[in-house]
Amino acid sequence: MINSSNYSLIPSAKTLSHVLQIAGCAFLVPLAIRNFFSQNFKHIDKSTIVIGLLILAGVISFFVTRNKVIVYTVVLILSSINMPFDKIVKTALISQVLSLAFVLISFNMGIIVETIAHRGSAVRHSLGTASPNYLMYSVFTIVVNFLIMLRKDNRWRIVGPLASALLLIYFYTITGSRAGVIAGFVAIFLYLFRSFSVLPKILNKIKVLILLLPSLLLAASLIITVLYSVLDLKALNATLSNRLELQKTAYETWGITIFGNNITYIGQSHEAEVSEEYNYIDNSFLHVLFNCGALYLVALLAYLALMTKRLYSNEEYFLISVFIVFLIYCSFDSWLFAVMGNILLLYNNSGCSKRNGVMSTTKAKRFNSVHLF
Repeated sequence: MINSSNYSLIPSAKTLSHVLQIAGCAFLVPLAIRNFFSQNFKHIDKSTIVIGLLILAGVISFFVTRNKVIVYTVVLILSSINMPFDKIVKTALISQVLSLAFVLISFNMGIIVETIAHRGSAVRHSLGTASPNYLMYSVFTIVVNFLIMLRKDNRWRIVGPLASALLLIYFYTITGSRAGVIAGFVAIFLYLFRSFSVLPKILNKIKVLILLLPSLLLAASLIITVLYSVLDLKALNATLSNRLELQKTAYETWGITIFGNNITYIGQSHEAEVSEEYNYIDNSFLHVLFNCGALYLVALLAYLALMTKRLYSNEEYFLISVFIVFLIYCSFDSWLFAVMGNILLLYNNSGCSKRNGVMSTTKAKRFNSVHLF
């Protein structure tokens, strides 16, 4: 959160943020290595192959692109093996709330500036974060993680959704981010109806579709991008704030490579810092494809498929429905594969059981001796 705020416009703060990120990653590397090599490689299965491909693709893409997010993602995935998922969510939620509070306080104290965007006559504020859309996405992930924490606790069945709705409405009036507020209210609706038997029935009937949904969204995004001019999508492009035109330009500029391109995405920032042409790709699938390469994206899609299968096997139907919301939302914003923005990425390798969401240490070790994730 802090790294995606306008603290990045202060050279000393930006340097300190990068140092802290690297230090945090370095702290987790020994745990990630230990978790990986503690697996029983006598039983090589799909999970082991997928994570091996993710590590290989990540290492190669990092040296090509110099994108540190790739390293952070792989390290976080590996280091969280056997951690109870609810503990991961709670830790992430506390971190997100404190980080957002710090940025908002810093802005109100005049330490950092905000990014102002316009949609017609409407003025959209970021309150010190990198952009209004990022602020709304941060609030959305806080709401989602809060609801995930409450999914097994009916004591908050009224207060939780009501507080979440008020938070979304308040920040929508500030940011004007349509996708974020819609996705947030869909998540609240799914939370309220999570106990109804119809939800598992529907999700089980479309299980194959859900498993393929990330790949289908990628295919649709590519088709629209490649055939943008042929299909004459100017009206849709205007509705989506020029996203499709930017995707077409990125495709023509960088193309699709196996290991990615060293791209500096230039997005919204304080006007004093804007000196180059805006080229940011909001579609998560294409954002990763153009920057990190096809191999890394394929590994991530395979990882998502394994994660979805595990959600089904543990009958986590609310989490499955929330994952669908993430997928659709992040077809319009770029944070699907950022672990702190999508904590579900760590579900696949956490110590979860079908009964209560937390395995015993012995059972978790036995599970992961056969299945890495």
